[in-house]
Amino acid sequence: MLPHSCGTLVVSIAANGNLKLNEWDVVGSVEEPEAMIVKLGGIFRERADNRAYKQGMEHRPDLPESERVLREVVVRSPLSVPYGDVAKVIDAVRAAGASPVVLQLDELPH
Repeated sequence: MLPHSCGTLVVSIAANGNLKLNEWDVVGSVEEPEAMIVKLGGIFRERADNRAYKQGMEHRPDLPESERVLREVVVRSPLSVPYGDVAKVIDAVRAAGASPVVLQLDELPH
């Protein structure tokens, strides 16, 4: 069963290029993100079916369903991952239907 609650979805990029989605171990890689795209798409469909809306959108029938469903994804990456690889993952997350996509870089200087 996919989580359809309004919890945060986090795609983590490992230093070796593997991708992790929340509690699932490996859901693809930077070079082969298809499994992650499928899993995210399934979560977004389930959220739409269960009307898991963004905060404040529960009572906005004037907006299309696609704009009301919670589709935010955080992409988390260590600084050691090349920028091009991070961009590929962000593009894949967007292809799955995520919006907005937030980038979190680990190991930033304080």
